[in-house]
Amino acid sequence: PNKERGLYKTVDGGTTWKLIKFISDKAGFVDVAMDPSDPNTLYAASWERVRGPYFLTSGGPGSGLWKTTDAGATWTEIKGGGFPATMKGRIGLAIAPSNPKIVYALVEADSLPNPKKSTSTKGRQKLESGLYRSEDAGSTWTKMNDRDVRPFYYSQVRVDPKDPNRVYWSATPVNFSDDGRKTVRDATIGIHVDHHAMWIDPND
Repeated sequence: PNKERGLYKTVDGGTTWKLIKFISDKAGFVDVAMDPSDPNTLYAASWERVRGPYFLTSGGPGSGLWKTTDAGATWTEIKGGGFPATMKGRIGLAIAPSNPKIVYALVEADSLPNPKKSTSTKGRQKLESGLYRSEDAGSTWTKMNDRDVRPFYYSQVRVDPKDPNRVYWSATPVNFSDDGRKTVRDATIGIHVDHHAMWIDPND
């Protein structure tokens, strides 16, 4: 635990920094995404976790998704509208450069209190973890896919610079979809599974 955890901002190229969002001494921030059309609008994912020599606890009350429209002066936690309401862990973020209203979040979340059987998962309990998509800048969300393998370890999501429906997210292996997830394919068949960062060439 450290009271200096949180999200920091610089306005002088890194010479000085100011803490603009503090959650708790147990929660830091793991991802930030800036609206390419408005630098005052950002999304930030807080993450409460602790890891010891023989244990990992990923998630807690300090985990959540936050949004600011005034460059970090004030923040609102994103809740409701289809976003997971159960306890959350790590969240990865990406905004579609070609349409900033489309936001993807790869969310680690607890299962529902009384999960029902889901035919889409062949009888397994329906989990809240997975890839979520918003088409209205975070007001409402639709769960697109259940795949979120080892979320504390990966949790990277990226959107094609020109096509808001082509999305990549890291799991085992890397998944990608050309239609916002209606169909999903594996991008790394036959390649070792550790993929912790992704960059999409804007010209290819």
